[in-house]
Amino acid sequence: MKRINSLKRKIYALLRDRSGDQLVSMLVIILIVIIVGGIALSLFSDSFSEIWSSMVDKMKSTFSL
Repeated sequence: MKRINSLKRKIYALLRDRSGDQLVSMLVIILIVIIVGGIALSLFSDSFSEIWSSMVDKMKSTFSL
């Protein structure tokens, strides 16, 4: 819980900083994460559906649905 509160304080301090440098770097990092995530989703979309199907089958067999 202390880590979450510490992280919240750091984020609030970052958002209150009006210099703009930290905010721009944070936005660049978010943009990079979104781009990499999009590429990963497009590359592995077939395997995601296979994994999802196997997870659903496992849950159905476990809970006998």
